[in-house]
Formats: sequence, structure tokens, C-alpha cells
Amino acid sequence: MSFRSAPGSWWSARRPLDQVNRHEHPALISAHRRARPYPLRGPVSAPYEETMEKLIYIPIAIGVCCGAFLAYWTTRPLIAKFGKDRASFRFAQWGSLIGALSMALPAFVFSMIAGGSLGGLMAELTGSNPILERVGVPFGLSLGIAIVLGGGLAVGVIVGGLVGAFLARALRKPEPGDQPG
Repeated sequence: MSFRSAPGSWWSARRPLDQVNRHEHPALISAHRRARPYPLRGPVSAPYEETMEKLIYIPIAIGVCCGAFLAYWTTRPLIAKFGKDRASFRFAQWGSLIGALSMALPAFVFSMIAGGSLGGLMAELTGSNPILERVGVPFGLSLGIAIVLGGGLAVGVIVGGLVGAFLARALRKPEPGDQPG
């Protein structure tokens, strides 16, 4: 009995060559595939692209945090000027909080759209250099998200603070010396 007719070998007289599993036949496996320690799953850049897809959440998180800080930093001095007394200041604070929470979701969605557009623009402006292009997209994405989210939240805080201050003045009890009208 020769090696070719041994049961369980990669070659059998009973199986024609076109029915042989190409992974069993050493001559049919390419040298490149034999040298790889893992099966070929896609192009060589596939692991890098998968890593970059997972890393895109970092600039999004940085943009959201910076946008919230930008809104807080720009509107904090304005809220103090909305109220003349303690009660109207409290109404302005609560109105600002409600305004910021009501604008959070629309501002976040719009910042994702605008941030993605700005990220693509930054990648295009960096030119044909692949390193700068890969840095430009996350930087532009986080910058666009921070600016648009900060602006949206600031608008919500200002409008809510103004509504709260107006409600405080409208609900205030008239004092004995106040004249109607």
C-alpha cells in the first residue's frame, strides 16, 4: 500500500483532484497562506481599520466634554445677571437647567452631523498626507462637536434663564407700595 492510497490521506484513488479539499493538499495551498499563522480574513490594513473604527469614540467623548464645559463657561456669568433678588435668581437657575436639558438631545444630534462634516473638511484640508489625514478627522470631529454642542447648550441655558427670570417677575407677589400698571 502506497502513501497515495492510504486511507485518510490527502490523496485517494477514489477522489478525483477537483474534489480534493484544497486545504488538505499541500501543493494547492499558496506559500503566502502557509506562512500566515492565522487565516487570511481580508486586506492587510483590516486590523488597522478596525482599530480606527473603535478609536473614533475617543474624539466624540472629548468633543462632548469640551462642548459641555464651553457652554458652562460662557453662560455662567450671564445667569447671575438674570435675577435681581434671590427668588428670581433661583427661577433663572432652574429655567437654565431645564433649558439646557431640553436642548441637550437636539444639540447633540446636530453636533454629530456638523462635527462629522468638519472632520471630513479637516481631513481634506490636510492634503494627501495619510498621517495628517488620519489625525485631521478625529481633531475636526472633536472640534466640531465641541463648538456646535457648546453653542446649542448655551442657547438653551440663556433662553431657559430668561424664561425663568420672566416667570419669577410674573409670579412675584405685589408689595404694598407697588402701583399696578
